Amino acid sequence: GIKLYPNPATEKLYLVADNSCDLLNVEVVNVIGTVVLESKLRNIQSGDIIEFNIEDLSIGLYLLKVSAPTEVITIPWMKQ
Repeated sequence: GIKLYPNPATEKLYLVADNSCDLLNVEVVNVIGTVVLESKLRNIQSGDIIEFNIEDLSIGLYLLKVSAPTEVITIPWMKQ
């Protein structure tokens, strides 16, 4: 599982993985489907907290798409 906080967020967004993973592909997608932030994370350990700077994003609704080798998780969140 993946936890995402705070939601809604203003300047920083934090992702916490419940399981260890060699590679996570993270995309932030806006409501029209444009990828506005992309990151490849390697050697993630259970409980690691990954910080994303979102202060340059416009206010609105976004999707965080996390792709691991065995699954894809999509989490909606709001930028204030």
